[in-house]
Amino acid sequence: MGKKVLFIGLGGAGQRHLRIFRKLMPQSEFFGLRSLCKTPTLDSSFNVLKNENLEDIYQINIFKDESIIEKIKPEITIVSVPNSLHSYYISLSFKNNSNLLLEKPGIIDTQGSKILRN
Repeated sequence: MGKKVLFIGLGGAGQRHLRIFRKLMPQSEFFGLRSLCKTPTLDSSFNVLKNENLEDIYQINIFKDESIIEKIKPEITIVSVPNSLHSYYISLSFKNNSNLLLEKPGIIDTQGSKILRN
């Protein structure tokens, strides 16, 4: 069986990672944390796929409540959120002992740097 993979943020970049990881890890179990769900389902050219959803296309379980992460125990977490949220989700990933791929890595303030250092 494959690994448990968590995607935090499934906008354009997150969906691109989802497509890539699904091809690379077809036996893995995929989960997604989406708080806003503003970005519709996109194809590889970033065209909107009307009447399609990520859950069906990529066999991913999407949820909004981050407390579920502790139950899932993902082995890999892909973070694709705005930079201002990076330090929070990096910390959450480390708290859950998950390997991390961070989209466009960067901490934009000293508070975020302090959180990661600690």
